[in-house]
Amino acid sequence: MNTYYLDLSSCKEKQDLYKRFLALPADIHPDNLDALYDMLTSISEKTKLIINNYAGYQALYPEYFNAFMELCHDAHNNNPLLDIQFL
Repeated sequence: MNTYYLDLSSCKEKQDLYKRFLALPADIHPDNLDALYDMLTSISEKTKLIINNYAGYQALYPEYFNAFMELCHDAHNNNPLLDIQFL
């Protein structure tokens, strides 16, 4: 299983979130929530994403972050190879 730690502590702009996902090997490089969902659901090997230090980003963009968390939940439910944890 591949494990990726996505630290959101330095995310100050809404688009900074997507830069964290560039570390994942994927054909899709997201720049919006739809593209991120496509990327996460296309992962074809066991992958764990650990998203941490997100409180600051969540405080800056609460509605957007809630949509992001819902997207992660949906992607996890639709891709059995994907495990996403928020720490």
